[in-house]
Amino acid sequence: KATISGVVPLILPDLSQAPTVLQTVLGPRFLGSRPLMVPSYDVTAQDFQPTQYWRGPAWFNMTWLVIWGLRAHGNDAEANALSASLCALALEHRFPEYVDPWTGAPHGTRNFSWTAALALDLATFHGNGR
Repeated sequence: KATISGVVPLILPDLSQAPTVLQTVLGPRFLGSRPLMVPSYDVTAQDFQPTQYWRGPAWFNMTWLVIWGLRAHGNDAEANALSASLCALALEHRFPEYVDPWTGAPHGTRNFSWTAALALDLATFHGNGR
C-alpha cells in the first residue's frame, strides 16, 4: 500500500526518482482527491480510513515535509495551497495533532507544539516572501 512515507523523500532536491514520486503524490492516491492536507495513506485503498491514526488522516508534520518537497521540485502552486490550508486548520482548531484530510475535523490532542511550530514556519515563509 502507498503511504505518505513513500512521498516524503521529495524533500531531497536532487532525488533522482522525483518525477515518479511527484506523479504519486499529485495523483489519485494522495493530492488528486483534493484534500485539505496530505492523507497519510492511499485514499484509493480499500482499508483507507480518514480518522484511523496512520490509516488515512492528515498529519501536520508529514504535510509540512511534502510542502517543502513540492517546493524543492518546482510545484509551488500545490505547495502554496497546502501551506495555506495547513495554517488555516492549525489556527481554526487550536493546533491539533492531526485532521481528517477532507473535512479538516481535528483529532488527537490540541495545543500541539509541533503543529504550532510548523504553522509558524510556513506563515513566516510567506510573510518574508522567500
